Amino acid sequence: MKKRLSLLTMMVLLVFLMQCSKDKAPAPSSCNVGTVGYANNVKAILDANCATSGCHDATTNQSGFNYASYATAKLGGDASICKIEGSCGSVMPPSGKMADSLICIIKGWKEQGYPN
Repeated sequence: MKKRLSLLTMMVLLVFLMQCSKDKAPAPSSCNVGTVGYANNVKAILDANCATSGCHDATTNQSGFNYASYATAKLGGDASICKIEGSCGSVMPPSGKMADSLICIIKGWKEQGYPN
């Protein structure tokens, strides 16, 4: 009886260890953008897609978001990422989702602490 229990325990352990070897490593991020800065990378994206007249420029300040300057653009944070990805309802800009490469730049800017 003891041999059967030991054998059964060994088999369960072996199955468990085999399952562990099949665990997949997390997928690498598709947003490998290197060093990102507001002036060199982000400003042009925001100017073309967000800080336009009637939307999120300094005058309109739609929904309390102003992307016309570095000081105000970095305040958008997670809410901005959520909207441009479309993961929290409607996608911004209203004309359609930005290219993934542009979204990656903005996400990289956030992840790097919003450097100017």
